[in-house]
Amino acid sequence: MLASHHSQPAGNGFVFFDLETTGLLRGFDQITQVAAIRTDADFNIVDTKRDILDLRCRRLPWIVPSPAALLVTGTTADRLERTNLSHYEMMAAVARTVADWAPAVFIGYNSLRFDEEHLRAALFSTLHDPYLTSKPGSGRADVLSMLQVVATLAPGAISLPVIDGKPSMKLGNVLRANGYVFTEEHAHDALYDVRGTIALMKLMSERAPNLVRHMLAMASRGAAEAFLAENAVFRHVTWYGAPEVTLATRIVTHPSNRSAVAIFDLAHDPAPYLDLDIDQLADALVAQPRVIRTIKLNAQPALLPRDIVPNVVPPSPDDPDDYTLQARATTIALASGFQARLAEAMERWSASFAPSPHVEQQLYDRFPSWADKRIAARFHEIGDWRERLRLAGTFEDARLREHALRLVYAECPNALPATLLDQMHDWTRDRLLCIDDGLPHLTIHSACEALESLKPELADPDTGIKRNLTAEEATRLERLAEIELYYLMLASGHQ
Repeated sequence: MLASHHSQPAGNGFVFFDLETTGLLRGFDQITQVAAIRTDADFNIVDTKRDILDLRCRRLPWIVPSPAALLVTGTTADRLERTNLSHYEMMAAVARTVADWAPAVFIGYNSLRFDEEHLRAALFSTLHDPYLTSKPGSGRADVLSMLQVVATLAPGAISLPVIDGKPSMKLGNVLRANGYVFTEEHAHDALYDVRGTIALMKLMSERAPNLVRHMLAMASRGAAEAFLAENAVFRHVTWYGAPEVTLATRIVTHPSNRSAVAIFDLAHDPAPYLDLDIDQLADALVAQPRVIRTIKLNAQPALLPRDIVPNVVPPSPDDPDDYTLQARATTIALASGFQARLAEAMERWSASFAPSPHVEQQLYDRFPSWADKRIAARFHEIGDWRERLRLAGTFEDARLREHALRLVYAECPNALPATLLDQMHDWTRDRLLCIDDGLPHLTIHSACEALESLKPELADPDTGIKRNLTAEEATRLERLAEIELYYLMLASGHQ
């Protein structure tokens, strides 16, 4: 059954968004720019004054930006250190805007893997609800995921450039291959990327309307759950360097996470799996080939009806016939013991990860209590930072106490008692200047090491003779020298 167009989250239409960050490490890096555009159901901006958000903020005192991120985005030291908004002020504005624009479908480009995760971490670290884009009536979608489905099931609808022998799905490359002007000079400006994402979304909806309509419905967890309930056998599309389309069936939902569901690849006979014990099933969850895999219903899973594009995926001689497919799906549906053991295996696998000692990696450990949510709301309401410091100590959750203390230190250090202020200064200095290579975050030392690897070769590696740099290499070297001076400036401020 094709998901109904009307089953997609409606609300206030779509919110396309993009982030620029200091690096790739969720929680340890920070957002430096947030851009968002709200559109109607046809992806058009209704009000250019009220429906566009573009905010930048300053660097947090303990953050070392990645040299690769600075090189790619062109972000300067002046912008990082002197932008008007602080990180807390920017995220407070983002939280207000998201709450005002919801319910809506929040959509980006590679957003479910990157932008959404950084957004959640930033909201949590500033004492806001990290799940603002997942509220009832809203949905989460990803244009990259939809492009992968379209490229797989409607080949040729969107031109994909081939780079180094492989199809490229980099946003700028795809847009240029389809006749859009998208210059690398402006790429990695968040607002420019948002406009490019909207343009690609419009193009896909024109050239593969049924696929796009169905995938937008999958932005809702409820619609994904309903689809699984109505389709015993369905297509599942994955793309890890190359597309893979499997015919699958649902097995069981994770016992403590209703958004996680195990599915079975029906190209395989389920009989050898039905009597596996819990430990063996836990191994099967990560084994190759992925006969059993877990999908996330709240992350726009690529689940599609078998007949949505009947002639695009030609049957292989090894494919099971319809009778075998249905028989295998029925066998799994009736194997209650298998389902129960697999559910326990999923629970054990989730619990096998040791909790992180770093507050930056503890977002998903547990939900804050209602009492702490009320304290956080009060924290944002009052304007006095000394009163906010007092509130910081009343959180039950140690994660929130730590984040609140860091907020006070970043926003109004003079609100801290002298002893505590000295402790925070020491902590910041140690975080920036530590030379331990085993740390999960970037330090000035590790950033400078990473910077060296980005420099072009100045001499021929075989002869050792100095070589002439191309114009592009010379520009890169000049930019890296500026970044190196920036790191030296950061270090000198904490000697």
